[in-house]
Amino acid sequence: MKKITYVLLSIMVIISAMSLCACGGKDDSNETTKKQEETSTEATTAAKETEAETEDDGLVDYKVTVVDDAGNPVAKAMVQCCKDSCVPAMTNENGVAEFKLAEDDYDVKFAAFPEGYEYMSDEEVFHFEDGKYELTITIKKK
Repeated sequence: MKKITYVLLSIMVIISAMSLCACGGKDDSNETTKKQEETSTEATTAAKETEAETEDDGLVDYKVTVVDDAGNPVAKAMVQCCKDSCVPAMTNENGVAEFKLAEDDYDVKFAAFPEGYEYMSDEEVFHFEDGKYELTITIKKK
């Protein structure tokens, strides 16, 4: 992360120096100052975006969608991703529960069903397919 910050700051300095070296026949110091401020702001924004992406390094967005046997989203289902410990999340009105976790193989289990629903089959533990971060689970109404 420090390397990225140093590179971005170096780029900012080079761009600022290039703006100062721009030669013109008239006095355009106000215009040069505005360009420097714009360049500095853009570089700072880029640095912040890069830093934010780097902070999440190693984390993956996992998504579990729960639908009923008619394909309708099921809200308020409590699902959990488990490895050494479990991380719970409740499905929203679109039937989606999202997790931001380290990339790994997780078991997905229900912690609680919404009222009136149950498993569709005997399967109680679900898995993401290799290389996939999204999983759809179908449950049925009682």
